[in-house]
Amino acid sequence: MKNIISILMLTSIFFSCVNKETTENKHSTSENKNNYNILTVDNINNNEPISRLLDDEEFILSIKEAILYNNRDTLTVYKNNQKNSESFIINNENVFLTKIDETPGWFYLKSTRNEVEGYVYIYDISEKSFYGDLEQNEKSGNYYRYQINAEYKINKQNENINRYGPLLIINHNGKITEFLDTFNTYKDIFGEKFLIINYYPENNELLILETYWQGASMFIYNLEHNEYRCKNIDIPYYNNTRTYMVTFSFNEDFGLFKSMSIKLFIIRNGFYEEIYNEFITIDKKWLYKGIFWINNNEVHIDYGESGKIIFKIGNELNIINTLVPLFPE
Repeated sequence: MKNIISILMLTSIFFSCVNKETTENKHSTSENKNNYNILTVDNINNNEPISRLLDDEEFILSIKEAILYNNRDTLTVYKNNQKNSESFIINNENVFLTKIDETPGWFYLKSTRNEVEGYVYIYDISEKSFYGDLEQNEKSGNYYRYQINAEYKINKQNENINRYGPLLIINHNGKITEFLDTFNTYKDIFGEKFLIINYYPENNELLILETYWQGASMFIYNLEHNEYRCKNIDIPYYNNTRTYMVTFSFNEDFGLFKSMSIKLFIIRNGFYEEIYNEFITIDKKWLYKGIFWINNNEVHIDYGESGKIIFKIGNELNIINTLVPLFPE
């Protein structure tokens, strides 16, 4: 069922409707130009690092099946995968973490600069290591760091949500759900990062942001049944009775214009059925005011003086588009 930042964000975040399949890495050459070297990808198959040399300093780009973790505070590193072994502290060092199946909770650590290695007990990782400086996140202009703050607020409001570095744990009515990041930086290797954007405990649902190399998407996850219910969406807007939901699902810039997909869902017993999905193109100069439910059967997508898109839901779906023409005659 699985379809689905700091990630290197694209020029604009887009909400992709493309299903991602794991593909073979076909890059298998080794080049040496201007003191820049990417080792053969054959090394990945042996869990050896892909690295580069820049100004005689080695940086690891990827390790197969490892998680790239952006440590924003301190990490305790053990010499062995035992709590009673010797340990030391590293500060603000980005690292790769490889899960050790034989000893639950333990990960092998290797720093991206190839200077530090050892073991980390994931439940030792502090919240600050993951969330970092909230004020800096807010000012960064980075989409992923901005959404980190959104998860932090939800975390603080709900004692049943815990974050241990790349591991997110939700205890919902006694059922444990875990999301473990798998993002790995090297562009031909797929992986994801997960953030909670909203939590709807009365509906047994999470809104999750999934980020990956190509972009980002959101999805609704049902905690009672441990399954995805609605994928490839942006922020959802529900009517009062939660029988309908409208959202955007894709946006892409074309110079002065932006194209996006509007989706409308009917919700029955917790399942989302798409009843409308069409693209619109808007002028970036238009002032977007928001999505507003007027009543349970009418929703407006409001662009102020530039007009609205109105959905009236009855036996049939009636759509009224009052947006000004992009290219008036």
